[in-house]
Amino acid sequence: MEKRVFQLKKDSAIQRYAYLLENHPEYIQQIPLQYLASYLGITQRHLSRIRKEISF
Repeated sequence: MEKRVFQLKKDSAIQRYAYLLENHPEYIQQIPLQYLASYLGITQRHLSRIRKEISF
């Protein structure tokens, strides 16, 4: 739990998403965006922007 809180404060939203993509790619396809966004501590709109930015 401490590690998760530290990661939320230390890393940017893009870094958190990249970590999730690299270490748990299966989550990206299986979990609805609203729950992924909540887990990452961002809005669904922000997550959509990040996904669009990373896909280029």
